[in-house]
Amino acid sequence: MKRRIASWENGHSTPDDFYGPLLCDAFTASAAELGLNHGEPKDAPVLDAAYPASPDDAIQTVGQLWRADLNQYDPLLTAEPSEPAWSEASLRWLVAPEPGIPRPRTEGMRVGLGDVAAVKTTADMFARLDDQFGGDHARH
Repeated sequence: MKRRIASWENGHSTPDDFYGPLLCDAFTASAAELGLNHGEPKDAPVLDAAYPASPDDAIQTVGQLWRADLNQYDPLLTAEPSEPAWSEASLRWLVAPEPGIPRPRTEGMRVGLGDVAAVKTTADMFARLDDQFGGDHARH
């Protein structure tokens, strides 16, 4: 329970539908006053995500999914995979027209194969730690 409360205090997650009302009762305050906003989850639109039409849309969708995952948005984490969504994504990827000319870089560095290898190695390391010790140790 200490870890859960610390996660709420640090902004890594918010109380769910079970703990939210308990906190409201304990502090005699509304969900809006406590900043819980259970009535209108900010991550709800992510459940309607579809295959993106452009690279910019893909980046925005992945960002929404990432934030919802970090916020531990329960409907996203407990949802079953959608077979029609898998089929749609595969088909759209195969028949979609080539994206237009890539966005011109204005500043910053280009990502190289070494960068990709570093990210893959890091992900593999966390997967090994998860397999060996169980999850949720280094997530945040």
